[in-house]
Amino acid sequence: GPGMKERFIGGGGVFQAREDTIPLPDADSVNGAMTALHRDSSQALGYKIGQLKFIELREYAKKELGAKFDIRAFHDEVLGAGSLPMEVLDARVRVWVAKQKGRPAVTNPAAR
Repeated sequence: GPGMKERFIGGGGVFQAREDTIPLPDADSVNGAMTALHRDSSQALGYKIGQLKFIELREYAKKELGAKFDIRAFHDEVLGAGSLPMEVLDARVRVWVAKQKGRPAVTNPAAR
């Protein structure tokens, strides 16, 4: 934009402000952050996949339970057992939804 010049650091575009614009973090700070993102990209991907799975399970529970859906109870269920493989968490949420509805669960999504 006006008053800015682009400089590339670490393969990504980083904007460095001239004196007449809003100051941006110094190059060392930006380089450090970009290095950490690159180094931990697989961890970041894992977190994103987990986030998407949580959203999928929440939407499933909301759809299945309708007015019975309680976000606090859902959070207690998905966080209560601690760290779990996604397949186990999926089954756990399906069992919980079935209990909330008062019927047995289908814990294998392929069997739906």
